[in-house]
Formats: sequence, structure tokens, C-alpha cells
Amino acid sequence: MDTILEKYDITFANQITDGFIDKTVNGNNIFATYLSSMIDLDIINQGIQNVEYYLNGGEYDSEKEYVSTEIFSAIIDNENVSIFYSIGSDTFSPLFIISLVDFKEIIIAWRDFLLESPLNGTKI
Repeated sequence: MDTILEKYDITFANQITDGFIDKTVNGNNIFATYLSSMIDLDIINQGIQNVEYYLNGGEYDSEKEYVSTEIFSAIIDNENVSIFYSIGSDTFSPLFIISLVDFKEIIIAWRDFLLESPLNGTKI
């Protein structure tokens, strides 16, 4: 297992659900839950680009500030990514904070796993 995934107690797995492959993220933290909700490759690739923008010294840009799913909003700044619930929350405290470098490495690993055969949703 990769060291960065171990650091955050995250593993990726192929599970069979009703005869189909279901790519999952296992972990005991809200970041693992956030990742598991991020299965759209376009969102993942946009997130990687947004993080790279800030890692390369980019100034604040409201178009590059978010990497969100239906359930979570991830707000990017020059140092960290903060995970919040998108809806139904009355708190503005982040649920999880991760460094830009760690976030980028983990979502690249997740994207690569999603692209491995068997693909998510493949009938067995």
C-alpha cells in the first residue's frame, strides 16, 4: 500500500454488488467518505488542476476554489483543502482538513484506481 494512503488510513477496493463492480474507498475518516462520493472523472481531473494552480503559486480564483460532489464541498486555499457538507449543515467548521500535496496525491491515486480494469459498474 502507498505510504500516503496509509497515513490517512485509506484503501481502495473492488466490491461486487448485485453482479456489478463497485469501486469503493475504505477508511475511518470523513475524507474517505468524501473520496467515495467523487467518482466523476471530470470532477477529479478539475480538482487536480485546481490544486496544481494553487501549488504553483496561483492567486485566489473563485473558479478554482471548489472541488465539490453532491454531498461535500471541498474548499481549496494556498495550503489546504477543507471538506464541508454541501447541504443540510448549519456549521461552517470544516469536517476534515488536508494539505494540498496530500490531497493531490490521494485523488490522483483514486482516479488511477477508477481507471483500472475492471471499471466501476462493470457487470460480472
